[in-house]
Amino acid sequence: MSPGAQAHSDLVAFCLDYLRSQGAWVLKVAGGLGIRRGTADILAGLRPAPAARYAILIGIEAKTGTGRLSQAQRREQESMARAGVLYIVVRCPEDLERALVDAGLVRPILRPRPGDAHEV
Repeated sequence: MSPGAQAHSDLVAFCLDYLRSQGAWVLKVAGGLGIRRGTADILAGLRPAPAARYAILIGIEAKTGTGRLSQAQRREQESMARAGVLYIVVRCPEDLERALVDAGLVRPILRPRPGDAHEV
C-alpha cells in the first residue's frame, strides 16, 4: 500500500470514529456497483441538538496532501449543497471538527497542533 493511500485510510478512520463519538449515524461509502461516481467517502447523520427529532445529512470527502476533488466529486458536492446537505472536504482531523462546530453541530474537543497550517 502506498503512503498516500495509508494516510487517506487513516483520515477516513478518524472521521468515522469522531462522528460515532458525537452520536452520528455513519456510512463508509465504497465505490462500485450502484454507487454514483463522485459520492463522498462518508455519509453521516448528526442531530443538531440532543432533543432534535431529525438529523442533518453530511457528506465528507477525505483528501490528503494536495489531492483535489475530481470533476465527478465537484458535481456531487454542488448537488448535495443545492439540496441543503452539509458537504465537508477534510484534509486533517481538525477540518472535520471545525466544519461541524461552524455548523453548530458539535462543541470543540480537539486541539490544533502547534504550527498546524489549519490552526485557528
